Amino acid sequence: QGSLRRRRLAGRTPSWYRPIYLDLRLADDLTAHHELPAPGPLHVHCVASGDRPLAPRALEELISNHLDAGYNLFVLPPLPAGIIDETTLRTLARQYGVALSTTLRGTAGEKTLTLTTPEIQEQSVAGPPGGSDGAMPFPIVSYGTARVAMVTLEAFRHPELAVALAKLGCDLAVLSEETLDRDQRLLCSVKTVEGVA
Repeated sequence: QGSLRRRRLAGRTPSWYRPIYLDLRLADDLTAHHELPAPGPLHVHCVASGDRPLAPRALEELISNHLDAGYNLFVLPPLPAGIIDETTLRTLARQYGVALSTTLRGTAGEKTLTLTTPEIQEQSVAGPPGGSDGAMPFPIVSYGTARVAMVTLEAFRHPELAVALAKLGCDLAVLSEETLDRDQRLLCSVKTVEGVA
């Protein structure tokens, strides 16, 4: 128990949480303040891991069969190297006008958080916390009616991250994981209720 707590605390990077201290009580229009998209519906499709990784053709079929009117975000399970790459994700996002979120695994085991929209692709290599420059190391994009961030489960364990992302204007934080146990699902579903978060 003690070593697990120590590992989790070692994973905290306080510099990521600087936005918590932004006092936005006097900002009467946070949408304009953060240059956010106008509010509206966003359809989120969470794709479960199957027996086999998604091949490009299977992913395209899944997208075309589940498109709803308006904006669609597909949260995909982690994908191994050599199956689907950044170019394929960009092509599918542009072709169908959707956003795709996944973790791409490299041949050396590295994980790249990838958030792709028809206009932009943001990536971040998932690794141990580091750096004290305060820059948020997670992909954040505006898509349709929402600003979306993609985070790792380990980073999301710390409640400060959710508050910091909310104060940066994020409407939604997504994760790309193979499986989540009961406690992890509970952790990910807890919402921050605070003046502006």
